[in-house]
Amino acid sequence: MLKYPWWRADGDNGGRYVKKYCVYPDDIPEFVRARSWTSGLVERQQQTLEASLMDLADDITYAIHDLQDFMLAGMLDPTDAQKALEQQLGLMEKGDYVDFGGDGEGSKRARILHEKSAHKIPSPLERAYRQAVNHQEGFADREHYIDALTSTLEYFETDLSEHYAGTLRQDVQIRKAFGDIVGTLVSDVVCRQAPGWKDGPHIHPGAEAWHRILVLKTLGRSLIVDSVHVGVVQRSQRAALVGLLQDLDDWLASSPALKEIPEPLRTYLREDDAELSEHSVLQHKGVRTRRCIADHVSSLTDYKAMQWAAWLRGGSLPVLGDL
Repeated sequence: MLKYPWWRADGDNGGRYVKKYCVYPDDIPEFVRARSWTSGLVERQQQTLEASLMDLADDITYAIHDLQDFMLAGMLDPTDAQKALEQQLGLMEKGDYVDFGGDGEGSKRARILHEKSAHKIPSPLERAYRQAVNHQEGFADREHYIDALTSTLEYFETDLSEHYAGTLRQDVQIRKAFGDIVGTLVSDVVCRQAPGWKDGPHIHPGAEAWHRILVLKTLGRSLIVDSVHVGVVQRSQRAALVGLLQDLDDWLASSPALKEIPEPLRTYLREDDAELSEHSVLQHKGVRTRRCIADHVSSLTDYKAMQWAAWLRGGSLPVLGDL
């Protein structure tokens, strides 16, 4: 829970982290107590050293290993990556390129209005750059981003230029290429007394490696994660999860006997209300009960969650031994 020090209310109040948060309002006292040892060492919305290390490891994983897995699965065509990189490089190297880098809020708003009037839709790599110069102001910049685009394009034009056909040679070549990139990124990690940017981490990749990670992550997300294939999977998973949460909520609202409720949901409900016994009839308590439902669903494997979603909708019938 300490990886992201941003409360749900931060986004509600127009904060920088609208979507990425890990603390709900009723957990704030416990969160503050757990982080009390950091008082005077990090800002309220700043990650601790341990949390920033986890975040850095995740960034490298998303940037490198996801792309590697996609290539080895034959899901990523190197020419698509080359086209995206060449397009962004061509855009940013133009003399009339409208840089959304930090020149003050007024200038940014003017540029946004200019683009809207021209009916331009920014590419994923352009959106990633704009978000970076906004969130990592003073650290993210145009020249480093262009360098990162160029070095990544060189990889896709040489070591990663062939569409994966399953040969041993390609397998070795792809793994070596991505392994070399990991080594370069890790060797460029720095630890500073001052954070890299406002509310940023004290340990992070140097500017060159940081921008390269941003480019690689964006490629993986835009070419694969945001593709129609993954989109259909995500939409079906989301529908199943929403249905499961709603069906469990309806079940508990019907005042069932506690002994009818599956584990670990039953344990979560008893921890929330010490007066409950195995023979109690459950009374739905709104948000408190729904938090228990969310914790229960989060504890399930993907397979088990999909099983329960089908069972509660009558799509399939469980065998007693399955429960």
